[in-house]
Amino acid sequence: MQDNLTTFHLKGVNQTATEATTVATFSNNGIPVTITFELIYEPANGWQIDHLSGTAGDVEWCSGTFVKAVQASSGAH
Repeated sequence: MQDNLTTFHLKGVNQTATEATTVATFSNNGIPVTITFELIYEPANGWQIDHLSGTAGDVEWCSGTFVKAVQASSGAH
């Protein structure tokens, strides 16, 4: 199976001196995908990703989902 990413767009939605939001949209084998990047500015390191969220077709996810899954699998709370 060949992956086919098409119609890629990257758009800055808003920005302040310390926070920004950028949205990437594309089609993955005909399935619409949206990824939202929430960024924070750290003076020592520049712009850093603070949170990710998105949709792929009917599936919604966020970076918090990943953290909860890792905590559950490791027994951490």
